[in-house]
Amino acid sequence: MAVASLVLGIVGLVISFIPCLGSYGLLLTLPGIVLGAIGLSSAAKKNAPKGLAIAGLVCSIIGSVIAGYQCYVLNKATDAATDFANKLNESMNQASKEAENAKKAAMEFDKMAGEAQKAIDALKN
Repeated sequence: MAVASLVLGIVGLVISFIPCLGSYGLLLTLPGIVLGAIGLSSAAKKNAPKGLAIAGLVCSIIGSVIAGYQCYVLNKATDAATDFANKLNESMNQASKEAENAKKAAMEFDKMAGEAQKAIDALKN
């Protein structure tokens, strides 16, 4: 149990430092914590050395903290990107409405200019 905890702790700790993939370290460190606790308890009952179990527990806990922090940061970044995308979408919709209003105003201006030209032509004749 202690060796498995140490292996899972070390591998999870290494994975937890990889950007954007670090949160997957939790898949290894959480079982490492459980196995380390079981190994430590077993070693205490048998009066056996506890070094490997403690090392596995420590590596797993540190890896879990780092991986948990990466999950938190990745979640915050995703929320910020979603907010930005929503604001960008609202701005694009507003710009589209303003462009449509400008197009209508330009068409109205052209219509009025045409009527003014007809009035000028009628006065010339």
